[in-house]
Amino acid sequence: MKQQPSTTSTTTRGFTLLEVLMAMGVFAIGFVFIAAIFPVAALLQKEAVDEVNAQQASRNTLALIAAMEANYTADLDGNLKTLVSGSGGFPQDQRVYALKNAAYNSAQWSSYIRSYPTSIPTATQRKFFWVPLVRDTNPDSGVNPNEIYTYVFILQKRNGAIYPDPSTLLPSGTICANSNDDPSIPKVYAAKVLAVSNNTIKFKDTNFNGTGDTPTQLDVGDQFLDNNGIPYTITDYDLSANTITIDGILLPVPNAIDTIWFASPGEDADTPGYPSGKSSPTMDIKILTGVIN
Repeated sequence: MKQQPSTTSTTTRGFTLLEVLMAMGVFAIGFVFIAAIFPVAALLQKEAVDEVNAQQASRNTLALIAAMEANYTADLDGNLKTLVSGSGGFPQDQRVYALKNAAYNSAQWSSYIRSYPTSIPTATQRKFFWVPLVRDTNPDSGVNPNEIYTYVFILQKRNGAIYPDPSTLLPSGTICANSNDDPSIPKVYAAKVLAVSNNTIKFKDTNFNGTGDTPTQLDVGDQFLDNNGIPYTITDYDLSANTITIDGILLPVPNAIDTIWFASPGEDADTPGYPSGKSSPTMDIKILTGVIN
């Protein structure tokens, strides 16, 4: 008897075009979500590194000031940079002052000393800088180291920003604490203000903080120092009213609040004269006592 051949089929069914397209779509969506994670992760890593570096720069600054045995009396005497009239010598009005210009020309206060990391040989190529301000808390004559408060702005240079002085973005005659520094180094300025409520400050110069929707100098989260040596953080701003709101209660003692010290975000490096659009260079404001002779 003749055997019949098997009729069992071994043909395998393939994917249809619709199934392939659906699989590619799922893969594409997953790829987009995964790819989106990398920039965020990179940004968070950069912010974390910057924060660690800023803390290290701050510790380095405090140790350096304590070690150098600074003589603020000599650096301030006879040439105060302030918004109010002074009689010369170390001030007794308990206000915050900047060092005189000549002090920044000395080796003790040069940008080379006031910058970090020190492993980079050129000061202008470093990323962190510090600028000191001082205040005599005792209105009596004489200088006692324990009565002199030192306020140190810890600053971080932002890529794409320059910090010229004078700046075309600030009113003519605005006082800069470190005007002798290179334009690549962040600047600390004094602005004329008026307290209009217990938590709101108005700039005396029209449109000081810009117009429209974007502030050019002080934004939410930025820190500043008032003329009585009290640091604040900004919680809101109103460009039409030319005001900023702070996170606490303004204390108009021992002097009325008429001045604030802040670090400008600078100008656009590619288009000088226009706002940089960068965040404030202020990373921290440190308060020290007993660090002078």
